Amino acid sequence: MSKLLRGDLLIITDKGLKRIDKIEKTDLILSVKDNKPIFEEIDEIEKKYVKKYKLNKIKLLNSIDNYYLNDNVKIKALQNIPANSKKNEIIDFLNENQNKYITTTTINNLTDFDYIGFPICDNYNSLNNDYSEEDDYYRFQGLLLLNYDSYNLNNITNEKTIGFLTKNLFYNKIKYEITSDNTQTIIKFDKSSITKIVFEDILKLNKNKLFGLYKGLTEISTEIITTDKNLYYIIKYISLVFRILISCNFVNDKFIIKIPENDDTTNTYFIYDNYKNKIILNNYFIYDNYIWNKIKYIKKVEVLKSNLYSLNLKNNMSIFSDIGIIS
Repeated sequence: MSKLLRGDLLIITDKGLKRIDKIEKTDLILSVKDNKPIFEEIDEIEKKYVKKYKLNKIKLLNSIDNYYLNDNVKIKALQNIPANSKKNEIIDFLNENQNKYITTTTINNLTDFDYIGFPICDNYNSLNNDYSEEDDYYRFQGLLLLNYDSYNLNNITNEKTIGFLTKNLFYNKIKYEITSDNTQTIIKFDKSSITKIVFEDILKLNKNKLFGLYKGLTEISTEIITTDKNLYYIIKYISLVFRILISCNFVNDKFIIKIPENDDTTNTYFIYDNYKNKIILNNYFIYDNYIWNKIKYIKKVEVLKSNLYSLNLKNNMSIFSDIGIIS
């Protein structure tokens, strides 16, 4: 057997992020050719039942996910960097000799000293660039995605956000009411009159629209707590497009997502912890149009009595997954 994947690996398709075990032969798979994104047809997707098999369990920093890939799957990686190197030192190494450190390697050659690269294709959204340049509809949709039945207006410090929200509720004919007491003011919507954007719509947006959605998602708080896995997928995808690696934990059946803020003076991303302390994110960096994220650990695990999958494209073997480009 070769290049087998577990069914829970997420692949970017023309219909959104899909688990491999949910992909259909008619789906188009996002691939890359000559450093440009392209949707490719599936040549073959095959399910194989195995009684006993070994996979590599990979955990990345700043990620809640575990990835399970077999030895022969190839991935873009950053290797041979001296231990305990700081971000600026790593970039200096790469500037001197990229070929020495950036490789496409099989999973069995990775260690917890290495980084995995997720490509950011700047021209991706030009594939579906048929929207107008300015449209606050998507900023409004970002606000609705966060909590689409009510907001405590006392938690919104920017009065312009409150004005924008109420104006768009009115323009979009969404029924709402505002109630106040001595401690708080609540705006509540009629959920039955709301049509939320879905992941399939996200893939059709140009970057201006996508940025509007991102602005709506983050303008109230950079910490998002949700039980909605689809919302987690949307935030994860947008953050990758805009080269921001979110921090996320899964606690008590909830996704706790922290979106880094950028210090324009130092070009450094940071998040706040539970005590409002600023934490600088040094575990990842951007170089040569890739987000490089350090491996936290990688170890062999045994799979007993399970379905694994092989996925082959008709014209290209590079597949966008939520761990990066695999082939």
